[in-house]
Amino acid sequence: MKLLLSSRWLPAVGIVLALLLLAGAVSYTRQSLRAEFRAQLARRDASLVATLLNQHLREARSKSPDDWLVAVLETAGLPELQGLLSLTTYDTNGRFADALTLLGSDANLTAGEMEAMGNGEPLSRYGPASEVDPDSLAALPGQIDAPLAPVLEVLIPVPSVHGLPGGYTRFLFDGAGLSREYAALDATLRSQSLLAFLLAGAAMTVALAFVFHRLAETQSHLVSANRELTLAAKTAAVGAVTAHLIHGLKNPLAGLHQFVSAGAVSLPTDAAADWTEAAGTTRRMQSMIESITGILREESGLIRYEISPRELLEQLVRRETLMAREAGVDLSSSVRATRPMLNREANIALLILENLVRNAVQATPSGGCVRISADETPLGIEFRVLDSGPGMSPEVLSRLFTPVVSTKEGGTGLGLALSQQLARSLGADLDLVNSGPGGTEFILRLLRPVSLGLSDVASVPAAAVHQ
Repeated sequence: MKLLLSSRWLPAVGIVLALLLLAGAVSYTRQSLRAEFRAQLARRDASLVATLLNQHLREARSKSPDDWLVAVLETAGLPELQGLLSLTTYDTNGRFADALTLLGSDANLTAGEMEAMGNGEPLSRYGPASEVDPDSLAALPGQIDAPLAPVLEVLIPVPSVHGLPGGYTRFLFDGAGLSREYAALDATLRSQSLLAFLLAGAAMTVALAFVFHRLAETQSHLVSANRELTLAAKTAAVGAVTAHLIHGLKNPLAGLHQFVSAGAVSLPTDAAADWTEAAGTTRRMQSMIESITGILREESGLIRYEISPRELLEQLVRRETLMAREAGVDLSSSVRATRPMLNREANIALLILENLVRNAVQATPSGGCVRISADETPLGIEFRVLDSGPGMSPEVLSRLFTPVVSTKEGGTGLGLALSQQLARSLGADLDLVNSGPGGTEFILRLLRPVSLGLSDVASVPAAAVHQ
C-alpha cells in the first residue's frame, strides 16, 4: 500500500476507481428509474381499464343496481382494450364463498396486494405468460404463442352499491405493446445514462487530474522546502563555526604574519623565498578575514552608500588577478550594467563572486580563461562567471549546493553552499547555467536591487568595498 501511494501510477489508479464508483452510481440510478417508470406504465394501463369499467358500471347500475356482470362484459368488448386475452370475474354473491381469497389463490397475490385489493385499489402486473394460471388463458387459445410471451395482468375490485368490493375482475392483456414501450424506455435510459456518465466522468477526470497535479506540486514544494530548511540549518551551523574560527584566528594570524615577514627580511636572499611566499599567504588570509569582519560591521551599522557594478568587478578582478596569473589563467571582465547597488548588496555579492571565480580558476587548466560579466535586465542585475574547464561530473552536479561535499583535494565543500545562502539573504538567485566540455557557467541574479537617494548616501568613497 505504501508503495502504491508513492507510485507515479497513483493518480491513474485514483481516477479509475472514481470512474468505477461513478459507473456503479449511474447504473444503480438507471435501474431504480427503470423499475419506477415500468411500474408507472403498468399502472397507467390499469387506471385506463378501471376508468372504463367504472364508467360502464355507473351506466349499468342506473338500470339494475345489483347486476354488474353485464358492465364487465361490455367493458371487455370496448375497442380501447386491444389485446385482451382473457377475463375472469369473482363474485361474493355468486358461486364463490370468498371471492378475494380465490382471486389471491389464482393470481398468486402477496399479503400486501391482498390488503390493497380489499381496500378497493386496482393492481397491475407485467410478466411472462408462464406465470399466469393456464385456465385463465384457455378461453382464448392461440393468442399466446409461447409461455415466455409478455402478459399484462390487471386486477380491479368491483365496488358494490354499499361501497365495498362486491366482486373482482381479472383482465389478461397481450403485453407486446407494453413490452415495446419498455424497450424504448430502456434505450432512452441507456443513452441518457451513458451521456451522464461521459459528461460527469470527463468533469471528474479533469477535476481529479487537476487535484492530483496540485498535490504533486505541493508535495514537490514541501520536499524542496524541507531540503532547503535542512540545507539552511546545516549552513547556519557551518556559519556559526566559521564566525567562531574567524574570531579565534584573527589575532594569531596577525602575529604569524609579523613573524614570517620579519624572517623574510632578516634571512639571506636564497633562503628568504619561502618566507616571502608564506608572508604573502598570511597577508591574503588577513585580507579575507578583514573583508568578512568588515561586512559584519556594516550589517550592524548605519553606513549606507552606493557602488556601481563596474567598480564591484574592478575590485573583484584586482583581488583575484594574482591567483589567476599563478595558475596560468586569463581573467577578464565586461560590464554593461549601470544601476548602482547598496554597499550591503555589493559586499555580499563580492563574497559570492570571489568564491565562484576562485572555483573557476581552480577548474580551468593552464592557458584557459575565466570571464566575468555584469548585465542589466528589467528585473535587476545578472553577474555571470564562465570558465573554460572540463565541466563537472554527474556526481558533483547531483549534490552541487550540499555543504561539506567536495571533490577537490583539501576542499571543505562549503563554498557553494555558503554562497547560495548568502544569495538568498539578498533575495537573489545563484544557479548553475550549464556545465560540460565547453566549460561551466554560474549566474547570480540580484532580483531586487535597491538604489539610494542622494540625501541617504553617506560620504564614503564608492571604492570602499572591503579590501
